[in-house]
Amino acid sequence: MENIYDIEIELCELFKDKGQPDFERIEHALIRIYRELDNSENYNLCVKLICFIADKKIKDKMIQQLLHDCIVKSRIFMYDDMLSRNEINYNPEVSPQDIFLRGFYTSSKSETTLTKPQKEIFNSFQKNKRLIVSAPTSFGKTRIIREIILE
Repeated sequence: MENIYDIEIELCELFKDKGQPDFERIEHALIRIYRELDNSENYNLCVKLICFIADKKIKDKMIQQLLHDCIVKSRIFMYDDMLSRNEINYNPEVSPQDIFLRGFYTSSKSETTLTKPQKEIFNSFQKNKRLIVSAPTSFGKTRIIREIILE
C-alpha cells in the first residue's frame, strides 16, 4: 500500500516534464489524497499536495472536481476562491453540504472564512479565553486574532 510520501514523489515526477501531464494519474493521486485527509498525521502534507496541484491550473473538469472535493474535505476554502479567480474556467459542482461546511467556517461578522486549524484555535479561545499560537509564516495568526477581536 502506498503512503502519502509516495503520492508526493509521484506528483513531482509527473510535473517534472514540461509536457502534458497524465490526467488519469493526477486523478488517482487526488483520490488518494482525499482518503489520506482522514489521517490527521497526514493533514499538512495533504494540504501541501492540494496546493501543489491547484497551482498547476489544470483545466480538466474531472481534476477540478476532485481538487474541489479535496479542498472542501481539508477545509482550506481559500484555494477554491483562488482557483475561481484564475483563468481556467474553474467551476466544480458545489453540493449543499459544501455550502454548509463553508458557512460553518465563515465568520458572520467579517465574512472571513477560516481554515480548519484556524477554526480549531478560534474555538479553543472562545472556550478557554486564553491563547498562545506558535505557527509558521502565512498560517493566519493575524486572521485568527482579528476574528477574536471582532467577536
